[in-house]
Amino acid sequence: LGQVVIAPKARTQARQQLASSIPRVAMPGSRFIILALVALNVVDPAAAGALRGQDKTQDPLRLPALLDQFETVLGSELRQSAASRVEHIAAALSGTFASLPKNQRGAVSAASARYAVHRYFVQRHGWQIKGLALQGEAWSANSPALAFGGSVSGEFRDLFAERVGTHGLDLHELAVLAATLEDMIHGEVVGSVTSAYRLFRKPVEKNLNQSEAKQVLDFYLANYYFGVNITSLLPEQEAGRSVRVFAPPQALQNFLRQVQDEVAPGLTSFALNDITRIVEAVSERYGQRFMETQTCEAIRSRLIQLEEANGTGRVKLVDFYESDNSQDAFSLTEHPEFLKSVGALDTSDPSVPRVIIPNYLNIQSNCRNPASAFYAICCMDMCEDLMDHLESEIRDPFARLEQILELVSALPSASVSAPRTLPAALVRKLEEVASHHNGFVPLHSRLFAQWMHFAYPRECNYPHISGTTLNMTAKEWAAATGLSETFSKADVSNYLESLPPASKSALASAAASGAEDESQSLCSAMWTPDEELIDVDAWMVAHAERQAIEGCLSLQSISRVAAMIAAAASLLSILKRQMSFALRGIKAVQGGGHVTSQGVFSDGKAPKFV
Repeated sequence: LGQVVIAPKARTQARQQLASSIPRVAMPGSRFIILALVALNVVDPAAAGALRGQDKTQDPLRLPALLDQFETVLGSELRQSAASRVEHIAAALSGTFASLPKNQRGAVSAASARYAVHRYFVQRHGWQIKGLALQGEAWSANSPALAFGGSVSGEFRDLFAERVGTHGLDLHELAVLAATLEDMIHGEVVGSVTSAYRLFRKPVEKNLNQSEAKQVLDFYLANYYFGVNITSLLPEQEAGRSVRVFAPPQALQNFLRQVQDEVAPGLTSFALNDITRIVEAVSERYGQRFMETQTCEAIRSRLIQLEEANGTGRVKLVDFYESDNSQDAFSLTEHPEFLKSVGALDTSDPSVPRVIIPNYLNIQSNCRNPASAFYAICCMDMCEDLMDHLESEIRDPFARLEQILELVSALPSASVSAPRTLPAALVRKLEEVASHHNGFVPLHSRLFAQWMHFAYPRECNYPHISGTTLNMTAKEWAAATGLSETFSKADVSNYLESLPPASKSALASAAASGAEDESQSLCSAMWTPDEELIDVDAWMVAHAERQAIEGCLSLQSISRVAAMIAAAASLLSILKRQMSFALRGIKAVQGGGHVTSQGVFSDGKAPKFV
């Protein structure tokens, strides 16, 4: 590096060549070398991130391709099917992946992999994958290998868990995992359809006419809706017992016909593959297209009508119970202790317990289990689109306070208009989060999720501290506790009598404060400073690197300013000399002399240099 002076264009080319020449296999201290190159102004700061992305250790075991490993257990047919969708899934995962901290291999940890794949299925289908979805624990508590369930051997699960735990998963491998799970779920569909053929005594190699296809499709969908495993019905038929055929509700039949027209328009003769394609599409679109519009939206709308103050995302528990209507397809009668145990109850003010709208919508009791070994179908998480937007814009594990405020102020939701001015109390809370992390806001942390809940109280769940809530249905809770899963009218009446006087007066009149003051007081009451990160170790490394780079940039900025000042001083000195030269020339001409081409003043006598 020395004292060589390089022209700007040549310097840029040299930087690019140097960046490309740095080995892609990491060496001890290579991250510090990158920081030093930034500090010495040899490598552009923007290139430093790319270099760190190349800063990967070679796997000591030279990891075999993940698809190859899955093929040995699940077969070549599943491998081919999964491989065809990996690129599309990787694109869908790219924003989340970019915003998660990574190891030197450029891979995310087991906890982050579990989180990312879980979110992929929630966003795409409304599926809560068993083994990926939280049961009240931290993301790091279990390996994503649990998502395979009993479909693979325990030995394979352990080997996969060890691989992910040791090496992590890069974006391609993350997409392979998601595609493989999706194909295993499709395998369930194929098994159910084949069983339906056998129950109706239809040879799988024979095409079905429209009437026969309708019979098989309606039978499949009715059992999917009621959570009946079709395969389990075969022994009943073989034993000579009649199998009851349920008719799906009319709204469900309409949904099925819509999907059929989209997947197989105008088809009059149906091969097994055609029926399977339709059924796969039905299962994939059921959560977002049918359950969300038929059930979840109705519950959401009712709760928003009952909201105690506009935009708080909360319903007083007494209003919740008093609004129950037997005419509805759903009931608002869950036991208050159940609501508290699953994290759907705000008890920050014991005299006025409140139901938290987004948390209530996402309880297991509002999900539907289609008799799958892999997943349950739940209401769509309305916060997912908001987080997806932030991840796509930031593409980093953390951001500065100002960037978050700018993005969120301009980000609308179903219930929040934009652009908007965020309440001062909310801004102060984000300042607390940034202060907690030395100026940065980690996107995938409990504190930021808590802030997002108060920024979008109808869309984003309130994040309880891990280990303090359960993830079970009201029926499962009742079996475990011995208490009733619902509140009868008599129970509600007794409950109202047991409430403190403050709550009764609150029922009699609306709060004197405005909606914004109410929202701010709720924020203060329920806000806790407890932090949890998805991957603490990787976050700490990424955080330290960013601070080091910004520290280098600060020193670099100071040196650049000093250089600019020196250059400006030098330029002023030259201009001063040139002005002096010009003034003397004017005086010489006025005295009868002249200026020669060599810059000499002459008055016809002896020449003189200035």
